[in-house]
Amino acid sequence: MSRPGNRTVALLLGLLTAPLFAQPAASRPGSSLPAKLSWVEFSVVLGRLHALNAHYGQSLSNTEEDPEAGWRETLSINVSDGHPTVLYESRDPSQVLHASFSAAGDASIERRPVGEAVFPPVVLTQPVEGPITFVVGEGDAVFRYEGETVWHLFLDQPEVCELHLVPALQFLRPDWPIAKTAQQVENQVLDRARTTTVDHRRHWQTLVDELGSARFSERRAAQQQLRRIGQPVAVFLRQLDKDTLDAEQCRRVRELTRALATTTADTPTRVAAWMVDDRDAWMILLSRNDARVRSVAARHLSRVLGEPIDFDPDATADTRREQIARLQTSLTKN
Repeated sequence: MSRPGNRTVALLLGLLTAPLFAQPAASRPGSSLPAKLSWVEFSVVLGRLHALNAHYGQSLSNTEEDPEAGWRETLSINVSDGHPTVLYESRDPSQVLHASFSAAGDASIERRPVGEAVFPPVVLTQPVEGPITFVVGEGDAVFRYEGETVWHLFLDQPEVCELHLVPALQFLRPDWPIAKTAQQVENQVLDRARTTTVDHRRHWQTLVDELGSARFSERRAAQQQLRRIGQPVAVFLRQLDKDTLDAEQCRRVRELTRALATTTADTPTRVAAWMVDDRDAWMILLSRNDARVRSVAARHLSRVLGEPIDFDPDATADTRREQIARLQTSLTKN
């Protein structure tokens, strides 16, 4: 996760306090076009943004505008070979927003100021596979973050996401309680860490290794066990480094990922079930201001890794940053 320098922080904090930023789409009455039409359901599924139930595969388009007030919205669903792509655009005198969601799972959201508006531009890019990228600002004042899921982004920078990402998402779904859900996820992950053991992830990795066994019976048994585990293992499979897998393992992981695919929106309980064993989540929590959270994170990350870590939750901020940097370097090598 890359972070800005002091000058960038000062510039961005100034932008965060701009009154306009807290009032997206204030120039238009009522709800947004996606909410009024109900053609598609915007949700987070297994940590990724999705446009679900795109009006049962029909190509549609609708535009609403008020030229005098200077706003215009367009929502369209384009279906090709049975696969819908959802496009949304919103313009008013202060901002322009573009959003795109494909059936394959990639998505992009871009919100930029217009005229004298002073809030920073934001761009979120979600590829079919790999980390989600979230960029706030431009030029000399840029935040750039990466997270395997939306929940990792909120966990890493809750304030920035709430101030920058949530307003963009609320164009798509005005009642979206995503920031509240993210906080509930964090609370439940911490609660689980106080009471759970972490044999799951190592067991899952053993089963993935067995997917490449020379014996067909072992490959089949491992795949069946992973499928029975269900949703908690789905994100783990998606995060595997494909370069470390052979062709047989890759094929079976793809089959499992498709079989475990769901269109059910994430709940805090379901996310916490797989995030409690996610080392990236605990690396993020090592940086929390609350020493109690740092202690829980350090203790549980040691369990996840299966070995002690060199981190003192009560050390000075500079020392903790150095320890986290060394730990991150060590994990990257492994």
